Amino acid sequence: MKFKKTQNFKNLLLKKSFLVSRQLLDQLPTPNEPLPEDIEYRISQLVAPAAEQLKGKNQQEAQAKQAQQQAQDPVIQMQQKELQIKEMEAQTKAQSEMAKIQLDMQKATQRSQLDQAKLSLQERTEEAKLALRISEDKGRNELEARRISSKEQIEGLRIGKDIAEDLLDG
Repeated sequence: MKFKKTQNFKNLLLKKSFLVSRQLLDQLPTPNEPLPEDIEYRISQLVAPAAEQLKGKNQQEAQAKQAQQQAQDPVIQMQQKELQIKEMEAQTKAQSEMAKIQLDMQKATQRSQLDQAKLSLQERTEEAKLALRISEDKGRNELEARRISSKEQIEGLRIGKDIAEDLLDG
């Protein structure tokens, strides 16, 4: 439906423009006579948009032709390939750098875990050494206490023996 309306509108404009052109042509003087100002103005009003449209079309065609020529130019093709190669190299380098960074991060994580394991092992070793020292000290103290106790017992026995001998002798 919209297409028919657009087509009808275009047909109407075309008819109107044909009628205006026909009227202007009927009012034109012979080739050697100058144009009246009002007709010259009306013609310029009709020709100006067409000239702009033609100018735009010509510019687009020139740009398209230039782009096509550049696309076919071996030097430009080589430059484009060089740019593609450089882009691929840059991508490869970026990927390589990312891989190195990830590897460094993994190494740092592993180092950190290893350091934590070493620290934990050192702490347990120190705790075990401390427990051993405490146990040794306790054992020495008990041994010393027993030795003192044994000496006291021996001394008590000696005193008891001396008393018994004094009693028997005496």
